Amino acid sequence: MNRILGISLAQLLVFLALILPAAGPAANTPALAEERGAYVNAGTCEQCHQKEDDAWSHSDHAWAMRPAEAEWVLGNFDNSAFDDGAVTARFFRRDNGFWVSIEGETGEDEDFPIAYTFGYYPLQQYLVKLPRGRLQALTIAWDNRPKNEGGQRWFSLYPGQAFTPDDPLHWTGRYQNWNAMCADCHSTFLTMDYDAETDSFATTWQEQNVGCQGCHGPGREHVEWAQSYEAGADKAPETGALGLTVDFGTMDSEKIVETCAYCHSRRQALKDGQHAHEAYLDKALPATLRPDLYHADGQIQGEVYVYGSFIQSAMYKAGVTCLDCHDPHTTEVIAEGNALCTQCHNEAPPPRFAGIQPLNYDSPEHHHHPAGSEGAQCVNCHMTDETYMVVDPRRDHSFRVPRPDLTLQTGSPNACNDCHDDRSAEWAQQTLAQWYPSSDNKPAHFAVALDAFRNAENDAFIRLASLVRDRTQPSIARATAAEHLSSFGQTGVSALRSGLLSKQPLVQAYSAAAFSGIPLDDSLGLLSSLTSDEQPRAVRDQAIRSTASVPLDRFTAGDRERINELRKDYEDRLEALSALPGSRFGLATYLHRMGRYSE
Repeated sequence: MNRILGISLAQLLVFLALILPAAGPAANTPALAEERGAYVNAGTCEQCHQKEDDAWSHSDHAWAMRPAEAEWVLGNFDNSAFDDGAVTARFFRRDNGFWVSIEGETGEDEDFPIAYTFGYYPLQQYLVKLPRGRLQALTIAWDNRPKNEGGQRWFSLYPGQAFTPDDPLHWTGRYQNWNAMCADCHSTFLTMDYDAETDSFATTWQEQNVGCQGCHGPGREHVEWAQSYEAGADKAPETGALGLTVDFGTMDSEKIVETCAYCHSRRQALKDGQHAHEAYLDKALPATLRPDLYHADGQIQGEVYVYGSFIQSAMYKAGVTCLDCHDPHTTEVIAEGNALCTQCHNEAPPPRFAGIQPLNYDSPEHHHHPAGSEGAQCVNCHMTDETYMVVDPRRDHSFRVPRPDLTLQTGSPNACNDCHDDRSAEWAQQTLAQWYPSSDNKPAHFAVALDAFRNAENDAFIRLASLVRDRTQPSIARATAAEHLSSFGQTGVSALRSGLLSKQPLVQAYSAAAFSGIPLDDSLGLLSSLTSDEQPRAVRDQAIRSTASVPLDRFTAGDRERINELRKDYEDRLEALSALPGSRFGLATYLHRMGRYSE
């Protein structure tokens, strides 16, 4: 539903942001967790893995969050003024620290010490401590690109816009809050520890930035193994016997991708605090190909962080992983330019990817552009980019073939016209047909179904129902079809039941979620079966949510105790995540379905 009682959802979320508790006792500022569990101190790993530590120390992960000290602060704090006509600030040094003078929560200019840096390239943000355990991200950032590229300057993340202190987008507001908005991916095993009654945080981490244990999992067992292991050729440990919580050498391609996915996806967290070794769908539910995030054909539009694009790709289906292109420690690509792609896409593809057509892809015979030109770069045709945060271009990881025909059908962009913007999509389509005669035999694409729904076309339901049943299509596209089918009410039940029976958990999760507004009737048994321990938490949660209004006595005797425990667990996790208006809205709708209206 887009509107509730005449109030738009957007208006409601802003209203909720304003009425959330505004005062409470001071909470602890973020710090190392006292309870270490299976984690060890940061820096432990470098004693044996110096080469890897040296590579990591200059990476995006290492720079994810650092203290505001001279060696980490990149911005100009030499009494540097910023004024874009909407927002003003002054950045300066005091008492060997870094400070900003800017409008605070009271509406008056105040001086605030910078507590932490956040990232480093192409921009660096800065965090300020405020009462109730909050860290807030300034909306003025430092452009760390070279000066000849337009960098080495302060800039606003919302150019020309000014927000009053009661606006959630003001730097002191709820949507600039580090604890709830971005902390869990910039630090290792961070727990928000939000107290809804006082609207305060007692946030802790195991490593301040994304350290070794952020990807390899808690290190205590591995350290204990290393301390007890006696070197010797005849005593070499077997693979998997190293005490590693996450051992990439023993994982299949899907699990490797999912290890990166939590922080590299647009998703809904399912609990407070995430470990690297947990299955992705036990800690997150990825966003679908929604109109505000993706074009109808799945190309990136909003800021979606790679995963939702990658799982659409033929690369993912073939077993390619993040580590095939990115060095896990430096986070950089492992080769420059077209050499990155031709490690596999060449005249002798590696045996692991035997399905690749042997061809000299890095040649005018394939790309039909002068060698060395922009058009000859693989990424410009197969990984177009979008710029986020004003200065940060990011590549689409769906590795798609340009489809001007889909531009004509759905309005989705295509790589050809991104460069040749003075020519038409018809021209691009005709040119590709001349270059690649076999391209006339294009496979069916989910874009047509998603576009039909977006434009309320007469055949939208039929197309969506067909898509949710089509096992050849990416799971995220099928899940999107299921999400859209909820708009058709009872009419969509048959197709949604097919989704519940899917072997793809993402399709099951969104099919289950669609039943939250549909009478369950004969579907209760299927939804109940999705609450079993064999299912990922993302699937169980959506089944629990959609059956929340069902009295326990309607479930089989063997299911009632489990359903009741799952309901309590789901509610507890919603409360723990209730720092943001959207999370509270989710909790409120769940309580409403439970019939607990006064709450």
